[in-house]
Amino acid sequence: MVDTNAQESEWLSKKLRRIGSSDARAIFGFGYDDEDIVTVWERLTTGKRKSFNASQISLMNEGKIFEPSIIQLFKQKNPEWDVESGGFNLVVPDQYPHLCCTLDASGFKTSTSERIVIEAKFEQHGNWADYADDQIPMKHYLQIQHQLICTGYKAGVLISLLRGTYVQRWVERNEELIEQMLITYADLIDKAAKGIRPMVHGKTAYEAVRAEADRYSAKYVGREISQTVKEAVRLQQQINEATKKLEKNKQIIAKSSSGCTYLVLDDQQVVKLGKSLSVLAKLPSNVKVEA
Repeated sequence: MVDTNAQESEWLSKKLRRIGSSDARAIFGFGYDDEDIVTVWERLTTGKRKSFNASQISLMNEGKIFEPSIIQLFKQKNPEWDVESGGFNLVVPDQYPHLCCTLDASGFKTSTSERIVIEAKFEQHGNWADYADDQIPMKHYLQIQHQLICTGYKAGVLISLLRGTYVQRWVERNEELIEQMLITYADLIDKAAKGIRPMVHGKTAYEAVRAEADRYSAKYVGREISQTVKEAVRLQQQINEATKKLEKNKQIIAKSSSGCTYLVLDDQQVVKLGKSLSVLAKLPSNVKVEA
């Protein structure tokens, strides 16, 4: 289902209670500095739009100005594609009504009847290392995969004006990653409906995964992204299971001298909460237990 010719205010109001493609990058730890899964949850719960700082507003305004020119460059370099601008058209998939996306543009190839999503970026201060060896920044990759969920298309293309140079990267639909994204979305939507904040002792599984992802040195491919998201889902499921037990059973809170927090269940299962989240067989001997 596509809402056509929506005005910006109407477009924004329809997005507030849905997970959009920009939310995808935030949910998995690749949003702006002040965006994460919790800020997305807060908007879904309250229906209130987040405020942006001056720097973010400036970047978004620059993007709006240069986006038509970047799309025009794609048209010139890829004449086999018929291109249609997205405008304020909100795409809401019938199968996933809590998701949405707005395309910068879409493409149609008459010879094959193939359709693609087109994501345009103005990256005046972007990093060339993010695009080395045909790579694509993870934050953009997640956005495009989200758009492929909403549209049902099999592919998309990222077009960027990177420090004044046109860069183009084709992206195939990643079913393995999409499966993990949908699991995470369903869990977040459920938490928003129940008013359950998606965090444990101030640390979300996704923040932990973001720290873990630093070892990829800002170079991401589909396989690595899938592994990163899988780890986020696995950790969140692990925490959810432990939380259910804590609701029913007596819990003991323990802290180590290094500041790590442990939840000790009455069956002696131990959940460690820190920079990395894990389930331990027993409580470390150097940890002080606080009743």
